[in-house]
Amino acid sequence: VIFPVIFHNIVLNTAAAVSVLGNGLLLVLLLSKTSQVLGNYRLLLSIFALADIFISIFHSWYIPMFLLGEYGYVFFGYGNLFTEPRLGFVANEAYASTFYLPFVLLSLHFIYRYLSISRYLKNPSFVSRGFWVFLVISTIYVVIY
Repeated sequence: VIFPVIFHNIVLNTAAAVSVLGNGLLLVLLLSKTSQVLGNYRLLLSIFALADIFISIFHSWYIPMFLLGEYGYVFFGYGNLFTEPRLGFVANEAYASTFYLPFVLLSLHFIYRYLSISRYLKNPSFVSRGFWVFLVISTIYVVIY
């Protein structure tokens, strides 16, 4: 079944609006003084919210399309078909680079939660002391991945 581009545009714009509102509210709540008890987890949640806002807005412009070819999937952005070739190349690279980013960030959430739970069982200061090391290693991992 082939859906017209306007259908994709409506769905992606609606998803982007929900993402901006929901994640924007999360960011406002994370900046409030009552969220101080979350500690370093606030930073991880903020990064996830900002990445989700960026990806949602980018997808609403890019309008990713997938075609099943004989040897695999072909993807392209409908939104960049009408731009300069250099901008289209950069948009395709950005889409390919950010495709798995939410999944990687979600896995980092689980790793952080595991470390937080295990700190109560073994070494209470490990997570708070090693948070910046964890963040640097995670950033390197995301960039390489």
